[in-house]
Amino acid sequence: TTVAMIKNILLNHPDVATEPAPLVGIESFGDSGYELGLRYWLPTRRYYELLYSINGEICRRLNEQGVRIAMPQLDVHVPEGKLK
Repeated sequence: TTVAMIKNILLNHPDVATEPAPLVGIESFGDSGYELGLRYWLPTRRYYELLYSINGEICRRLNEQGVRIAMPQLDVHVPEGKLK
């Protein structure tokens, strides 16, 4: 599953703390799909560097598995003759 794949990335990353263990799960249900939550600890001095790297790896693996992130869409209907 996607949750297991992300958790595996976190568990095998050398800079992600093992205590407390990383958590990954369905955080909420959005309009277009499930919203996943990730909770894990990184060294403060390298937080953003590592966060961006891990997010990039997750994105790459999702693309490899054919998982697409749903984007919100908006349909606008204009009554005939109202737009000039």
